[in-house]
Parts: sequence; structure tokens; C-alpha cells
Amino acid sequence: MNRIRIFLIAYFTYLFFSSVLYSQENPPDMLVTGIDQNIYRFYVNDYVHVFAHIGENGVLLVDTGFPETAGQIKSKLKELGRDNIEYVVYTHSDGDHTWGHGNIGENTILISHPGCKEKLAKDAKYPNDKLPDMTFEGTMTLDFNHETIKMITIPGGHSTEDVIVYFENAGVVCLGDMVVSGTLPFVRVREGASIYKLLYNVEKVINMFPANTRYFPSHGREYSKDDLKDYLTMLMTTIDIVTKEVKNGKTDEEMVKQDILKDWKDWNSKKWEWINTDLWISTIYYELTQKGK
Repeated sequence: MNRIRIFLIAYFTYLFFSSVLYSQENPPDMLVTGIDQNIYRFYVNDYVHVFAHIGENGVLLVDTGFPETAGQIKSKLKELGRDNIEYVVYTHSDGDHTWGHGNIGENTILISHPGCKEKLAKDAKYPNDKLPDMTFEGTMTLDFNHETIKMITIPGGHSTEDVIVYFENAGVVCLGDMVVSGTLPFVRVREGASIYKLLYNVEKVINMFPANTRYFPSHGREYSKDDLKDYLTMLMTTIDIVTKEVKNGKTDEEMVKQDILKDWKDWNSKKWEWINTDLWISTIYYELTQKGK
């Protein structure tokens, strides 16, 4: 086993199962949950959440889901009273967040981080006529449906183009894949993301919003500020454990064999078995020893 085999196996497992999910012809019925009087969460393909802000001005979507679920989303929006999608905000470029471009009408305005647009432009499965119309870095604010909607770039924790969306009046934040609730992280260190950037971003989000803010990852349950603090503690503690062993000369294979994160196995993903302590050890190890070489 070479030094990054665990990481590579996990990554290509992710790509394989994602492609299988994306090709489902008959996706399961879509569960719709009301978060606020104007905000709804759609559980798409039994896999990912898409969020919609609905009001008199129309619909703003956070992400779009899969190609085969675009019709489901449109149908559910119509049941809720509005299906004119005025804006789409992409949290990042992953296919489960962007390939539902069948939702996008001629007048829909797409918004993303510049890096997201660049990646979608190179994606053979994503149409060039549906690329983001507006890109930004920092904060971009919309007044829409009597809500102040702040889009904030916070790249580097999951991907290099992460965006979170804050519905200020409702006190709701959509986190994208920066955090997957109850699960160890998947950080694309080979593509420029960083375990340390994830630490920084999670702490930043904790301090950025009021105490009663509700946080919604694209995968998993709703989080509170206390949940995010627990997540940050998990990150800091596990990174520290692995870092100490690397300084002692251990390889990732040795650390996996010794099961040095055995006390953190409760954080192994229940839905995606490859997101586990072995992958997290390998990810940290890669950043500490291989990144930049």
C-alpha cells in the first residue's frame, strides 16, 4: 500500500457512486420540509438537500440537485405556489449541486464563486449556456421576497469555491458541503482545499452569526451553533492526534493499522462508508507531508 492509497481509493469510490446516483432514471419521491414560512428544504434523490426561498418575487434556489430530479423540484415548487426561479446560488461545483440545470429558465440568474464557474466550464456534463451569470468573492447581498440574502464566499474547507448563503431575517444559513453533519469531513486537499482552512472556516462561521442561527448542511441534519462547536472540537482534536504521530515518524498506513482515531469512529459516516477515520488520517497525512511537493 502506498502512502495515499487509502485517500485515492476513497476518492474514486466517491466518483463511482456519485455517477451511479446521477444516472438514476426513477429517483425516489422528494421530501419537502418547511424551515421557515418562506424557506423550504427539498431532499433530492435520497442524497442531497436543495433549498428554496419562495415569495411574491418568485424563487431563489440554493443548488439544483440532479438532472433527473429537476422536474420533481419544479413540480414541488408549483405545489408551494411559485415555480418561477429567479435566482440560483451554487454552493460549489459538485454534480449533485449543479447538474439539475433543467430547473434553470432563460431568465434565471445564476450566481457562484468564480472558481465554480471555471470548473463547470470544463465539465462535459454541464451545458455552457447554463454557466453562472454572476460571480463574486467576499459578500454579495440580495433583497428578495422581503428577505436580506447574503451570499458569502468561504473557500477551501471542502472545495476551493465554497459559498454559504445566509437568510438574515429568518436566521438560516445554508452551509453547502463545508460541513456534513455528524460525519468526518471530506476535504479535497489534492485540489487545493485544506484541513487548516476548514478549521478556520468553521470557527469563522461560528463567530459570524447570532447565537440562535440555524445551520443547514447540504447533507445531514440541521445544526445549531453548539453542534458546530462540537464539530470544531472534533476537527482540532483529531488533527492534533495525527499531527503528533506524523512528527513521531509514523506513516498513514501505520496510523490506520494502529487505529489511532478509534475513539472517533462514531463520526464515521453512516451513509457513505468511505468517509471514515481511515480517510481522515490519510487526508491529514497528505496535507502534512505531500501537499506542495
